[in-house]
Amino acid sequence: MLGAVLAVPAAAAVAQGPTTSSSTGSTGSTGSTGAATAASAALTRTSATQTTTQTTTQAAAKQKPLCRKLYYSRVMGPKPTYSRGLKHYPARQFTCRAYWLAGADNNFVPQAVAVDGSTAWVSGYTYPADVNHNRCRIQRIDLRTGQTLLDTSPDPANPVNIGGRRADGRYEVCRHGGGLALDAQGLWISESGRLWLLNTATLATDPANAATRYWDTPTVPVKASVLVAANGNIGMAYYTTSAKNSVLSWFGEARILTPGYQTLTATPVNPVTDTAPYRQQRVPTKTQGLGWFKGHGGLVTTRSVGACSRIVVKGRQFGAIPGLEAIQLSPNGLKTYLMSENTARPFTGAGEHLVPFLSQVKTSELFKLRGAGSCG
Repeated sequence: MLGAVLAVPAAAAVAQGPTTSSSTGSTGSTGSTGAATAASAALTRTSATQTTTQTTTQAAAKQKPLCRKLYYSRVMGPKPTYSRGLKHYPARQFTCRAYWLAGADNNFVPQAVAVDGSTAWVSGYTYPADVNHNRCRIQRIDLRTGQTLLDTSPDPANPVNIGGRRADGRYEVCRHGGGLALDAQGLWISESGRLWLLNTATLATDPANAATRYWDTPTVPVKASVLVAANGNIGMAYYTTSAKNSVLSWFGEARILTPGYQTLTATPVNPVTDTAPYRQQRVPTKTQGLGWFKGHGGLVTTRSVGACSRIVVKGRQFGAIPGLEAIQLSPNGLKTYLMSENTARPFTGAGEHLVPFLSQVKTSELFKLRGAGSCG
């Protein structure tokens, strides 16, 4: 289950002056001197307190909002050696945090993100796909520092397989990593022909056997290039330019985890091994990512259209960030995570300004955007 979102540090608390009490007693020369001394000390303490309060208040006033225009120096994580600066794009104006990812110099291409409290799981592949056999690569990032906590293939010359067995025992290796979701069952990851369920603990120690299970998704429209998890269900869609095949297929997790099922298809042939979606719905063409935003119409999709890509909410489309692949709402709904492949080295020209791979933005500001946006 998703943990609580990382708490945003509050502004420094303003120091409070001491509480003062008074009493009435007899007075004399000694008493007057003592009273004067006490009054002087009290005045000194009050003056010091006021000075401290003023300094703290001024510091708090100078502190800029966390979700503001992003500058290059604020991006956390290992900077790509080919980075020169940031592009201009709509979501940059209200970015809370942003991250580079390890492996950028070695052609890592991120595709999807799943947030778990103060960490994020990122899936993708190393380019070129034909040389690296399109193997899945998974990283885990500390969202507080940008530190890489896990990278399954840090050396592209010696790629590590992530794999496991189907219900019938057949072994396969995960490829591409186009979709990612995390829930109580584990880490779900998709490619165009398979859906995987990974054990996160095993992923760190024995990635070649990290898959608890995998299922084939062999035929359009049930192909799992992107996915979303919501309320104990898995939704899968396929990137395509065909409106006919732009379909989101929903499967109950409990159903597909039934022993024996190994193929997810709209047209089951063998009732013992094949199972069909319980519901299907239309999604836009060129869907690159799926997110579940309770309170914002449920399903949110991202599209590979235009310089700023597109986010689609209740039929309304707007541009936010170039190369947008994936979108996920934080557990408390206040922040949204955007994953971009725009900065991946194979897609970047020499000296080109970049976009952080992963951005945490303010949800309320994101959904105020209108139109295609300007990116460049």
